[in-house]
Amino acid sequence: MITALAFMARAIGALADHGPGWLSWLSPIVWNQQIRAFAGDRWSVLILPLATTALLLPVAFTLRGRRDLGSGLLRDRPGPGVGRLSTPLGLAWRLQRPLLLAWTAGSVVMAFMMGSIAHNVAGLLDSPGMAKIIQQLGGEQGLTDAFLAAELGLVGTIIAAYGISAVTRLGTEESAGHAEAVLTSATPRITWVASHCLIALAGVAWLLLVAGLATGLGHAIAVGDSSQVLRISVAALTRIPAAWVLVGLVVAVWGVWPHATAAVWGAFAAFIVVGEFGQLWGVPLWLMDFSPFAHSPVLPGPDAGLSGIVWLTVIAGALLAGGTAAFRRRDLAG
Repeated sequence: MITALAFMARAIGALADHGPGWLSWLSPIVWNQQIRAFAGDRWSVLILPLATTALLLPVAFTLRGRRDLGSGLLRDRPGPGVGRLSTPLGLAWRLQRPLLLAWTAGSVVMAFMMGSIAHNVAGLLDSPGMAKIIQQLGGEQGLTDAFLAAELGLVGTIIAAYGISAVTRLGTEESAGHAEAVLTSATPRITWVASHCLIALAGVAWLLLVAGLATGLGHAIAVGDSSQVLRISVAALTRIPAAWVLVGLVVAVWGVWPHATAAVWGAFAAFIVVGEFGQLWGVPLWLMDFSPFAHSPVLPGPDAGLSGIVWLTVIAGALLAGGTAAFRRRDLAG
């Protein structure tokens, strides 16, 4: 969390017109950069990390002396006498919540930083060849829109990894014997599966929404145009169905062969290679079509086909239904 805040302070402070703003100087990341070795040699900046270290070390040792061995400063307290989890969805949310919150914080920081630098891409690329590469990655309507589309494509693929991680909780709960304890009650199998799938699907949508808002906000602050927030947020939402296909693929493989779900990570890596970089590497079109990421609309950009969203959603739904049906017909894996 502290590292994420440091990156965010660095990114926001970098938007100042004349050098890093005061907020940037609160981030240790800026201190090393502002020493400017071989480009100014500002050795006085070294006082900041040295002084901070000298201040924090005594604080750390003092706090360490006040806590119990193997425990934190806050004592453990007994929980409520009556449990609050009354539904499978509530249990799934309780299990999935820490992962989703961690991904939310990371997605916001990463997306905001990428959005804040998008307007500078034209100045960073001096050669026509590099500009052409960025345009191939994300569109044809101006270099900035192409870069934003490439960013959102990258964010979409990364967030798909969350969907895979979230829905593999089904296999973890089954192998640990927790699923058996839940299913011995009145909970139907389909309800238990649906609770985890719903959290995974909604989590993917939520992460892409906040990533789109953060990217749009960073870009809007940088260029002074608030309309960018809505435009980029909508573009991010069009990446949801592709990530849903990966969630459905995990459920399908798990439903048929629970011990083979790790193979989906290999398929995920292959989809990234052919879907995001296939055009640059000259991969045949028929092979690129196997990647769900290749069918997401290239937004922001002109003439983006939206039919891929429909087909990806249908495929994701079919995979989820097939995996759930297969799970209902097999024994629990030990």
